[in-house]
Amino acid sequence: MWQHHLIILAVLVAVAVPVYLLDYFLLKPSGDIFLLNLRGMLITFYAAWLAVHVPLSSLAFYLSKTERLYTLHAIAAAVSAGLLVGGFMFHDRVDAAQSRAKGEARMTARQALFDSIKLEKWWDVPNARKPEAIGAVVVVAHSGRFAAHVEGRTARGQVYHGEMKPQKRVKAGERIEYSFPLTHYGDDASPDVSFTFMLFRDKRGSAPEDIFKDYAAVTERSDDGQHFRDILPPPVAAP
Repeated sequence: MWQHHLIILAVLVAVAVPVYLLDYFLLKPSGDIFLLNLRGMLITFYAAWLAVHVPLSSLAFYLSKTERLYTLHAIAAAVSAGLLVGGFMFHDRVDAAQSRAKGEARMTARQALFDSIKLEKWWDVPNARKPEAIGAVVVVAHSGRFAAHVEGRTARGQVYHGEMKPQKRVKAGERIEYSFPLTHYGDDASPDVSFTFMLFRDKRGSAPEDIFKDYAAVTERSDDGQHFRDILPPPVAAP
């Protein structure tokens, strides 16, 4: 009977060839823009199923000593497929749990970086009606390459924009004062002002990662995992 069992296993192994051909030709990428490439999925599942079925059916045959080989293999095939699907689901759950844990740990670690860039004060030059420039004082807790820009927006779109040029290499604890020259795109008064500050670690920076921080008219501080968002302080009188 062992000879018959091995013959069945040999046939199942040989079936891998037509399964591979089906996988190659039927699951080829389709579409002109978004190519969906499923090649490898069918043969991978079959190979994994076979890796479970061979030892499982052999163990079942050894323990049962049954002569109903085809029934044994049919049951073992179903059990192997169930074990395989269950294994995939378990792996996905473990992977999702690990990803969540890593994400939560990263968000916790990022909290220490929230005030790595701090806007001390800002002002309009010469006034808020149609400023020619916007001045700001920023303190950075880490060294690196510093970049920044400011913009004013209304519901109708962008009113003005200013950018730090060139970008500046800063030291840890440095206090930066900069006047952003503005390019105007409209004449709307009292736009919502927002700043974006960027501290790039590069090779010599002391920050553990690149830091992006926005100051805007928001009601609370937040972190989306990429950008810190802080409450924009009111403007002060121009010095």
